[in-house]
Parts: sequence; structure tokens; C-alpha cells
Amino acid sequence: NTKEHEVIFYVKALGGMQVTVVEDSTGNGVDEVEVEIKDAKGNVVAGSPYKTVNGMINLNNLPVGKYTLKVVDTTIPANTKLIKESEATKVVEVLENKVAKEQFKIIKTTTLIIDVVDETKPNQKLDGSTGMVEDQYGNKTEVVATNGTATLPKWPITTDTNNPTKVTITKVPSTH
Repeated sequence: NTKEHEVIFYVKALGGMQVTVVEDSTGNGVDEVEVEIKDAKGNVVAGSPYKTVNGMINLNNLPVGKYTLKVVDTTIPANTKLIKESEATKVVEVLENKVAKEQFKIIKTTTLIIDVVDETKPNQKLDGSTGMVEDQYGNKTEVVATNGTATLPKWPITTDTNNPTKVTITKVPSTH
């Protein structure tokens, strides 16, 4: 006397993800940058945050769906930053039997010091002047010249003479 049993298997569709972090001017991978990964429900994926090795993070056997990737800012090397801070978080979709690819680009930085002077008296700095500084990637930063000098830490270094940093002074104190 044999009995039949019905067995039901639930199989999840799986895919993969490759995340890269590269230095923009060289294309070289950047090590030790952490990326936090969350699923569509906002749950942190097991093992997250992941660290880049040779600029890469490879994950396999992920359930199909959307994932949010966020670079952990404190793990980006000194004297570098993301090209656009707005791109610190990205959404990637993992499809069945496919590898989703996403890339974060960082750039080398320096401290930019801007002295605002009276063009008729080059030795006279203009305290309280305000303006806008735009880098080669379109990032804009408002500046105020304290004692005639504005200091911008972590400013992108550019070697592209066709696309330099643009400085626009929008207000000069009325005493000048």
C-alpha cells in the first residue's frame, strides 16, 4: 500500500551584481571603499557593507529585484571624493541569470583657495564678497570671502584646460 505525496518546491529567480569604484582620470579600481546594499524593502543585504577589492564587489545568487547601493563616504580615500555627491546612492535592478553592473567614480581633490581682490588695487582683498564656483563636472558651490579669501576643501583637481574651474563673483561689498 503506497501513498502518494505531493511535494512543492519554491524556486527563487536569482541573478548577480558587480559594483565598481574607479578613479575617474585613470580608470583604476579603488580598494577598501565600502558600499552598503539594501533590497527593495530596505533590508540590509547579509554581509553589507561590502568592501571593494581591486575596485570591485561581485555578488552572486541574489534574488531578482531592485537594490539600493550607497557608498559609505568615510571609506573613500583621503584627497578624493565622488564626482557628484548626488550619485552616492544608486538603484540597480538584478534580473534572472544576469549580472547587473553599476559604477561609482571618484576624483582626486585638493584645497582651492580663492583670493578676491580689487582689480585696481591687487593687494587689497575684498572681505565679504560672495560668489559661485563651478567645477568641471557641473557641481556648484556658493562661497563667501572671509578676510578676502574663500577656501574650498576637497575641490576636484583638473588637468583639462578646456574645462577649468569657473569662479563668478556675484557680490562685492559696497565700500569697494
